Amino acid sequence: MRRAIGIASASFIVIAVLAGGGGAAVAAIDTSSSASVAVSAEDVTIGQAVKIAKKRVPGARVKEVEREREHGQRTWKVELRKGNQEYEVHVSASTGEVTKFESEPED
Repeated sequence: MRRAIGIASASFIVIAVLAGGGGAAVAAIDTSSSASVAVSAEDVTIGQAVKIAKKRVPGARVKEVEREREHGQRTWKVELRKGNQEYEVHVSASTGEVTKFESEPED
């Protein structure tokens, strides 16, 4: 019985991670009579950050996305390109707010 609970819990975590768009997941499996699962994820997923950045620069193509810390805050750095311009959009991982926006001609 306990083995079946552990497998079901692990399956739930995989599904939760896939449905959440890449957020981090942590499992706490209790070996006593009951099992519990705790899932923790970023407030803003990588997909949401890209959507927010592309809204700021419509028609741009995503070059790279990185998770960073900017002034002690978790952010997604989304690098975009449109025409001969490169854009860097920093999106807060907790609020989804654009915290930094830069544009420069491509080298």
